[in-house]
Amino acid sequence: MQRRRAGSKLVFLCAATLFPPAIVAQTSPEPARAVVLGIHRYTDVLGIDPLEYADKDAALFESLLRSGRLGTSFSPSGIVPLTNSGQIATRAGLRDTIGSAIPGETLFIFISGRGLAYPGWDDGYIACSDTQAEKPQSTGVSVKELKSWIDGSPATRVWLFADVCRQSSRRLDNRINYRFADEFKKIASKPFGAVLATSQKQQSEESGALRSSLSDGHGVFSYFLVNGLYGRVSAGTKDADTDGDGRVSTKELLAYLLDRQRPPFTKTPQVPEAFGSLTKANAAIVVLGARRGAIRPQAEPVLLASLGAASLQFFPMQAGAALPQAEAGCPPLSNEETADPMRAAEAFLRTRPQSGRDEWNRRAYCLALAWESQGQRVVAAYGIGDQFPDDPAKLKESDFLAAAQAFEAAYKLRPSDESLRVRQLFCAGRARAFSNATEARRLLEAALAMPSSGVEPAAEIHNAFGLTLFEGGEHKSAIPHLEEAIRRAPTWAYPRHNLALAYTELGNYIAAEREYREAIRRTPYYPYLYYNLGLLLHRTGRNRAARQAYQTALTVSDEGIRKWRDAAARWGQEGNTADANLAAARAETFRRNKGEIYNALGALLESEDALVQAAEEYQHALDMNPGLFVAAYNKASVIDRAAVRQTPNTVAAEALKLLRSVRDSNERFYPARLLLGSLLLRQREFDKAEAEFRAVLQSGAAPVDAHAGLARALLGRGDLNGARMHAGQAIDRQTAAIRMQNPSLKRAPLAQAALYQLLADTFREMGDHTRACEFYRTAQRALKWNREGVDLRELSRRANECSR
Repeated sequence: MQRRRAGSKLVFLCAATLFPPAIVAQTSPEPARAVVLGIHRYTDVLGIDPLEYADKDAALFESLLRSGRLGTSFSPSGIVPLTNSGQIATRAGLRDTIGSAIPGETLFIFISGRGLAYPGWDDGYIACSDTQAEKPQSTGVSVKELKSWIDGSPATRVWLFADVCRQSSRRLDNRINYRFADEFKKIASKPFGAVLATSQKQQSEESGALRSSLSDGHGVFSYFLVNGLYGRVSAGTKDADTDGDGRVSTKELLAYLLDRQRPPFTKTPQVPEAFGSLTKANAAIVVLGARRGAIRPQAEPVLLASLGAASLQFFPMQAGAALPQAEAGCPPLSNEETADPMRAAEAFLRTRPQSGRDEWNRRAYCLALAWESQGQRVVAAYGIGDQFPDDPAKLKESDFLAAAQAFEAAYKLRPSDESLRVRQLFCAGRARAFSNATEARRLLEAALAMPSSGVEPAAEIHNAFGLTLFEGGEHKSAIPHLEEAIRRAPTWAYPRHNLALAYTELGNYIAAEREYREAIRRTPYYPYLYYNLGLLLHRTGRNRAARQAYQTALTVSDEGIRKWRDAAARWGQEGNTADANLAAARAETFRRNKGEIYNALGALLESEDALVQAAEEYQHALDMNPGLFVAAYNKASVIDRAAVRQTPNTVAAEALKLLRSVRDSNERFYPARLLLGSLLLRQREFDKAEAEFRAVLQSGAAPVDAHAGLARALLGRGDLNGARMHAGQAIDRQTAAIRMQNPSLKRAPLAQAALYQLLADTFREMGDHTRACEFYRTAQRALKWNREGVDLRELSRRANECSR
């Protein structure tokens, strides 16, 4: 093989037009088919490291196939390239290319990307561009499924080349090569050979020193694989065809790779691994062609099987068929097809011809895949992300409804694929959970009852069903479904978070903490896990550990912001504007959500009576998210407490300003209006205070506090009957609420002592000292339950007056 120096870098001229003639005799080309997968960009920025050159590795291998140098011939559409493809396109490309081979053909499968498999998993997964590392079961391509496609392929022989166990800054216990070996060693249905980039315990590397005409770098395995399969170029050049017989055998290729996958191109030697009947027999992988670019076209059979007259039966591919490519019949969906898939599907079905359906079938295939991909985006995004309160990145009801319609439209064109129906039911059920829990349960139960095909989002369905039970107050009943979701997707953080919430509601704080810590161990890049762990620790009085959890959440947030911003810049440079904008939005979401963490840290400090430090943390929260009204309310509260501590009955101007700002920005944030009313009472601005309390009372948001505040305002301006009425209603509302929460109480419950003191003060102003004394004594009895808001000195003085 000819080499030339470019600085210190090795350069391989690999484009099809650059392959020089071989020196061996041309044999009759064998018919072949190939699918070439290269994925370097992953939308799961936090869970999957990007690769530099995987797409270029695929292009390099494709150029070799198209050169005709391998002693094989491909039809013009017999090589299917899949570059940075999503899960639906990747599955369809692999499945349909493998399934469309015909007897007599050699099938080449090339995969350059990342694979995912960790200890305890019974399967491995090829990561697609939209795969979520937490739940590859529903967003990746199963190794077992790939093996089943190869087993069922009509191809005469199959060669698989895979570089999927890559270096990563994350977990080092990836077992994807184990899963490949476990599955593909079982193939006995046909001659089969596989070559992996590394042994089972190694991770492969990329190198910028390995240049080609296609790229300034390549994966080490892919680069030398193509060099090795390319064969001998000129006398004196060492290459894979060491015996000069014009063939590259398995042993020759492995020796060639082993000799080159080492420093300086790798940090440590990479040992390739091969298995399968073809490798055991030391079969020739290629017979080197003699003519540059020799490609023998083949006739292309009909794309899809004929559609039955009785019902529409969609078959993905027919043997020998050509998979539609974007430039050959799969244009993007139109705006109308995207906005209203069901109407578009019904309109398309009405155009079905009675005969000559090849083009119609091709379009049906493309539409079904496009709508399936549209729905899959929501399935992939479900339960992924920060999960902070009011996080704008969370999926909305409209997202699930749109996905349900997309899956239903795809199902109309492909009614034999029940997994589409399952996914439609899941999305429809999750959408209904926003407004109708009963209907949501019915739809999700129907999804669970459907026969399993292995590709439906089972973990997502169980999580959604468990969450619906949880939100309905059935915390114990939710646990088995959440545990089943975890069993099916053990790395997915969201069901563990929900399970921890269920345990918290049941008072099992030890189990809740266990689930949070396990989720953090598996997905340490989510701030919300540390945040919720901090809330739990604070709730159980472990403030020091809670503070540490919050600080870690802030650190992890900063790391997430950096990674999302880096991804936005990288994708922008690649011209991928849509994903770049999404990544920039995710970075902003991470930054804004730091406000929730600072707010929780402020609450912890406030509980420790560190009011000045708490106010500082609340301000940090507002700096991150000016719209976080609870932080503004909390800051106003601690400022007021600090001011009153220094000068009783004073009102801090800054607190008033903050509360009025919150009210003007969001008049429905009623805690701020209640506190504002209380401060106005202290300033004896009774009319303004009354307006705030009446606004809260009309909303029904906090009837006890609103009635009590209104009673104080009316008492202040002399409306004694009104004050008595609202004070009484505050007591009635609170005792009714206590009774509802504790129906087994035998004695009538007592409300807050402050409410009885308020009613007693009202009767005293009315001159009814008997009733006043009665309620002062009741207030004293209620002190054992709740002393909040009670003027203990004044209550004691009034009660003593009554006893004289």
